[in-house]
Amino acid sequence: MVIREAIINGVLAPASKIPSSRSLASSLKLSRTTISTALDQLFSEGFLITRQGDGTYIADLKFTSQSSKNLDGHVFPASQAKNPPSRRLEGTPLKSSNIVFSGNQLLPGFVDHSLFPYGVWNKLYKKHSLQIGDALKQFTSGNGFFPLCQSIARHLAISRGINVRPEQVFITHGASQSVSLIAKTVSQPGDSAWIENPGYPMIAETLEMEGLKPINTEIDHHGLNPSTEQIRDSSPRLICTSTSYQFPLGYTMPISRRLKLIDIAKAKDSWLLEDDYDGEFRYKGNPIPAMFGLENNERTLYMGTFSKTLSLSLRMSFVVVPLALVESFQAIYPMLGNFSSVVSQAALAELISSGRFAKHVSNMRKIYGRRRRALEQALVGNHINHQEAFNPGGLHIVAELQGKDVTDSEIMEAISDTDISCIPLSFLYREPVRAKQGFLLGFTSCDEDKILNAVSILQSAVQQRGATLSPL
Repeated sequence: MVIREAIINGVLAPASKIPSSRSLASSLKLSRTTISTALDQLFSEGFLITRQGDGTYIADLKFTSQSSKNLDGHVFPASQAKNPPSRRLEGTPLKSSNIVFSGNQLLPGFVDHSLFPYGVWNKLYKKHSLQIGDALKQFTSGNGFFPLCQSIARHLAISRGINVRPEQVFITHGASQSVSLIAKTVSQPGDSAWIENPGYPMIAETLEMEGLKPINTEIDHHGLNPSTEQIRDSSPRLICTSTSYQFPLGYTMPISRRLKLIDIAKAKDSWLLEDDYDGEFRYKGNPIPAMFGLENNERTLYMGTFSKTLSLSLRMSFVVVPLALVESFQAIYPMLGNFSSVVSQAALAELISSGRFAKHVSNMRKIYGRRRRALEQALVGNHINHQEAFNPGGLHIVAELQGKDVTDSEIMEAISDTDISCIPLSFLYREPVRAKQGFLLGFTSCDEDKILNAVSILQSAVQQRGATLSPL
């Protein structure tokens, strides 16, 4: 609106008189109705005032033109930003927001967007955009777009061994919102949560922001491994674990450890949070069924995502809960809001129900499997049996840095001018003094030739410092 912008920018000064609606309509060549509607809006927003019997004036907004530009552009001088950030952030390292990627070679966990099913997706998206009325009718404030909940439930039964009703599925805007939804529903500020160390920083950070107290829990070759003392002395409300391919170390949790954790959860009235971030990807045999699907297991909350199978940019994840908790989650869910487009949810629902999503994932497994083998070959050559050296799952491989007085951060600094963006393993430990040195090496975001070249550059930098890389 011309008048509003003129007031914001200081062109029209406070206390300036506004011409009559008839005069404005004539000079701006607009109808008097349009002018009257605009002036009414400016009155509602507080930009104009009336003086009885004297006409309409610009209100005194009591800010300078410079400060008005700050307000309009949401940029404030440093001198005005004296208040500290939320106290929820105090003592929270927020590591997950500090990762900077310089390129896409060896980048762990990111999909190759050239494999995205653009043709099918565009057709489905256009179709449901034209049928938006139908989609809106099927959106529920308690779960999300219900046909998507139905599609996910059917897909999980086939791919992850999880048999649930659609109302047990809740659509979220990413893993952080999934964790937040779970924390708000089953815990209280001040409760404790066992978390993997090393582990995914976002989970600990989100729990801390929800007021929970993360307790670092060791990882062995079978995954999360709480000590005898920890089991005896601690009663967590949440026990957080990644079972199919532990992040970041890549171990698969066997059935014995899963049953042990379920027994602990039952004994302590805790809830297991199973982060199945890449369970679809296994390159030998079938994907490992999720812990959620075990019989007589009503203590597990399951987190899934489409960031690894389709695109992080879709911002589409989901939570699956036991039937006994459905009403509680439906009560909390509307408070968080669902920021995923209903059209995107409708398109995804049909992509899954039509079978094209499963076909897409199958194709990705084949391509990623070849790239993984190229990375394995680059790391170990023909000297050891690949089947014994590597867990055939996940979207990255961990290579441990072996050598005295050399750190993974130093190596990253040495290759900072390259297109390599692997993640230092030590970064993912919450206790730096106990951190292993190494790298998470991704193989999904570039082809085999680039993988081989990137590993060669990385190994050269490592060898120049008298160290070696070996699979963990």
